[in-house]
Amino acid sequence: MRTIVCFLFIQLSFSALAQHLELPLWGDNIPNYRETNEEEVRVQEGVLKIRNVKKPGVEVFLPSEKLRNGQAMIICPGGGYAIMNWDWEGTDIAKWLNSQGIVDKAKQIKKACPV
Repeated sequence: MRTIVCFLFIQLSFSALAQHLELPLWGDNIPNYRETNEEEVRVQEGVLKIRNVKKPGVEVFLPSEKLRNGQAMIICPGGGYAIMNWDWEGTDIAKWLNSQGIVDKAKQIKKACPV
């Protein structure tokens, strides 16, 4: 609960300063984190595909003050079990919602890979 309150406070504090914020979901202690030799992979194949996310985070997209309507939405990009289609199912949607006055948060999470 305290993490959510801190996240909202940071978001509101910076809303006047930027239109796009990148915030970590966790500090240095990511729950159930295991060090591996896998590297984060970003491949542009028509859409940006992200695999092996090392530092989960949230990107906050803020509409202009003039358009803001008090609504917000969390976007969880899909793409399968092991990857995220980051721009096509994340940031592109966030930008469109911004044009409608909606604050967006696109989550970049670590997905498990099947063995």
